[in-house]
Amino acid sequence: SISAVNDDKKMPIEDIAPAPNAGFLRTLMKPGGAGPIIIAAVAAIAIGITINKNTDNVSEGAYKLVTLPGELWLRALKAVVLPMMMASMIVSTKRIKDLPGNGTTLLGYTLIYYLLTTVSAATLSTIMASLVLLPNVTPIKDDSLGTKGEEKEAAESLQSEENQITIEDQVVAIFEQFLP
Repeated sequence: SISAVNDDKKMPIEDIAPAPNAGFLRTLMKPGGAGPIIIAAVAAIAIGITINKNTDNVSEGAYKLVTLPGELWLRALKAVVLPMMMASMIVSTKRIKDLPGNGTTLLGYTLIYYLLTTVSAATLSTIMASLVLLPNVTPIKDDSLGTKGEEKEAAESLQSEENQITIEDQVVAIFEQFLP
């Protein structure tokens, strides 16, 4: 039997690599593999294009209910990825301390790289804001804001619209509370 070395233990190669006679569909539909994800993405795109071409007007409630699983998926992904990143940073910090010289050289290069990228990003964003944003901003004059009576009517209309909670909003709110 052919064996591979993994952490100083001999393990049969069949446990590491998939069987060579596994069918294409079995390999494609392997749970956790790329196949089901790609198939689901293609199906979602096809459904979205079909709905977009065949309907003229989609209600806001239907839109919220259809987008809810995607939003929940992204929230769940964030809830998993952020702690995983923190754990990875803690473990890598421990491994750096185990390096010869406590990894001070690597730590110095990392800090310098971080500071340079942060300063360059702040500088570029300031330059772009001053070149692109400031010339296109016009100040608001007091006359264009409206009179006191118009402001009161606008505030009352907004309050009456905010008090109307639809069933779709309640369903979305319930599911959004499951994940931070």
